[in-house]
Amino acid sequence: DSGTISNVGESNFIGRESHETYGNRGNGGAGVRVALGARGNTIGVDGNFYPGNVLAQNAGAGVELDTANDNFVFGNRIGQLKNGTPAGNRSHGVYIHNNASGNLLAGNLIAYNLGSGVMIANGAHHNVIGTAGYQGNVIVRNQGVGVALDQAHNNGVYDNRIGQTADGRAAGNRSHGVRIYNSSSSNWVQDNIIFSNNGTGVVLDSGARENEVGSNIIASNSSHGIYLHGGGTTGNIIGDNRIGTLEQVENELFRFGRGGIVGLVFSDFL
Repeated sequence: DSGTISNVGESNFIGRESHETYGNRGNGGAGVRVALGARGNTIGVDGNFYPGNVLAQNAGAGVELDTANDNFVFGNRIGQLKNGTPAGNRSHGVYIHNNASGNLLAGNLIAYNLGSGVMIANGAHHNVIGTAGYQGNVIVRNQGVGVALDQAHNNGVYDNRIGQTADGRAAGNRSHGVRIYNSSSSNWVQDNIIFSNNGTGVVLDSGARENEVGSNIIASNSSHGIYLHGGGTTGNIIGDNRIGTLEQVENELFRFGRGGIVGLVFSDFL
């Protein structure tokens, strides 16, 4: 609740232990839930190689931020054990909703979850998923969208690898890389690698308006690079993206190939 302030949770195994032989010990809800105005709490630890918590095989989301503000989620493995074993949570990897605001996710590995990697919904606003000031997130092999924004406003998605591992291998999410929909507005998707997802790289639909998609590498997704469609999808800015091209990333040249169908599509039809 609103009096829950400035707590730290790190180096925990929440839902399943460190070795696969222990089996599934997932919780019946979220791995960690921060709610009802709780603020200033830290889940994990700021650093490289995901030194924070392991949140795996819980019935809900790995991390849920519900009406929670100004919290930090750093350096966790959400849906994968330290030995690399898939252990997805049965909902989203991270679920930010119900007007949650000012939360920061950085340096997390979010993989193998049965929902989206990150879901931002129901009025959540001014949250940041990865940022140039911190290590971005690696969001791969989730069953849903890599990052989904559903009725979400003024959020930023920066410097993440969505469908690509930290060492540059293809590991696409089973749906789109990023989807902005249901009247989501004024969100920013910038400087991400959106690669090898089993759908479109970035979709804006169902009334998405005044969002900005810029300076991303969007390549080798199964469908379009960027797809805008549906009534009320208006005022969005798409610019300076590299779609289906060669690009040098972190001093190594990866061949992305051509976009799966076409680079950029505008349509009035679903």
